[in-house]
Amino acid sequence: LAVSTQWVASASEGGTSIEFWQLNSTSLISLGTMAAGGRVRYLKHTALGLLGSREDEMVALWPLADLPTALAGGETPETLGPFSWAPKAMEMVTFGQKQGLAVASFADIEIWVKLTGWSKLSRLSGHSRLVTSLSFLPSLGLLASASMDSNVGIWHHQGGSWKLATLLYDHNHPVNAIAWIPSGPLLASGDEKELILWRPATSPSCEFTYSMGYYLPGFNRYVVEGRTVDECQSLCCENPWCTSFDYAEKGDGKTHGPKTCWLSSASEGLNGGGGLEWDPTNNYHYYEITKRGSRFMTLTEKKGILSLALAG
Repeated sequence: LAVSTQWVASASEGGTSIEFWQLNSTSLISLGTMAAGGRVRYLKHTALGLLGSREDEMVALWPLADLPTALAGGETPETLGPFSWAPKAMEMVTFGQKQGLAVASFADIEIWVKLTGWSKLSRLSGHSRLVTSLSFLPSLGLLASASMDSNVGIWHHQGGSWKLATLLYDHNHPVNAIAWIPSGPLLASGDEKELILWRPATSPSCEFTYSMGYYLPGFNRYVVEGRTVDECQSLCCENPWCTSFDYAEKGDGKTHGPKTCWLSSASEGLNGGGGLEWDPTNNYHYYEITKRGSRFMTLTEKKGILSLALAG
């Protein structure tokens, strides 16, 4: 389904035509059908027109400047692609003085702009599995992506190109849907168990707890010297595998120098980590991530979240 203020468009998955409806006070009235030019997988309405993702891995765009003309076969769709997989995630984006379309191409996102015809401007990589949903927040210029890799991506246009601002890791299941709530602004993302609301963020964000004079022995994955505590926190936060780190103010003259941190995928009592050990010299300190990202609220839904839509 795709909905505008004037019509509703519908298509059977794998069907080759799109039917248009108009809502009156009591029922839907059929306005007619339009050939899709291929087997339709998904539909979406944007300010640029009606988008249709097809099984031939192409996306068709019907501007629909005049619906009766389009229904009579008088409008030729514009096409984008091919993409890797028939994309479900399609979204209009604006950046600088341009407007375009963001379309998922399996685990990547492609940005397309219209010159004489549609052409690919850039390809964004950051997810490891299928991108399932896209949502754009015009007021901040942020594009959000949901993926089967259980992560949420935040992208922004900076310095003339699109960049991955941050990944949000709090989901424990593939993320099916994502939508911005402009009045917050907040970002809503849903998986098969939870709906999470996020505050906008353009850099990794984590909260830590710490234990002065204690350390977690035996689970050090990555060692970095000559860093402040804040720098070690940033390093741990930027790497999704890191859940904790030990920090030494002074060197021991043998195995490490001063201001050293040991980043770890284990934490106290979790992922193979045991209990903390006391350091009588008070040189070693333990830091553990208690919250990743800019999570505002988590709502548990037993039946999970398959799609999200913003009500006016």
